Amino acid sequence: MENSIVNDVKNLVESGIIKEVDGKNYSPVRLKRVVDEVGFKPISLNTLTGLVDYIDSNVDGINLEAALIVIHKFDSISLFSCLGDLAMDRARYISVQLSEEGDQFPFGRFIEAIKDNESAKSIVSLRPFRTFREIEQPESEFLFRMQSSGNGVPPMCALFEADGGAWRMEAIARIKTFLKEKTSSVSIIA
Repeated sequence: MENSIVNDVKNLVESGIIKEVDGKNYSPVRLKRVVDEVGFKPISLNTLTGLVDYIDSNVDGINLEAALIVIHKFDSISLFSCLGDLAMDRARYISVQLSEEGDQFPFGRFIEAIKDNESAKSIVSLRPFRTFREIEQPESEFLFRMQSSGNGVPPMCALFEADGGAWRMEAIARIKTFLKEKTSSVSIIA
């Protein structure tokens, strides 16, 4: 592939499109740089540990001091880096997405309750898994509600977030702290 690019440039010089004047090359035609389009696909990882392992192993030889980790939200992180010395010509984007593991509780929806005629606190503090498993899950308050269906049908219950989504900001801060402790050579934006 590289020889064909060299041959293409050589042909341009020989055809007169590139002219040498006082040791400098000029062209009467506007030329665009020819870039070998490798077409890298993003690397998908599922855990913060996977990202740390990728950075530590540096199997692709990226410049870690020029790399940047961006924490988009509580379950989405990207690592931006360039391969080789070609800077943006061969940019490679590595993405990390949290994979949903196991069943998620249906927050904000009523489900059938097992017992009735019991009293329950209306505000409860919980630490459900909602972000990467490697960090301590943020505690947040939930509003517990029960709904009577009547006619011998068991009551329904639901948990509604009562912290206005503040747990998301706490999760992002914890992700940043985790990554700073594990990857000192990469800049992190949260």
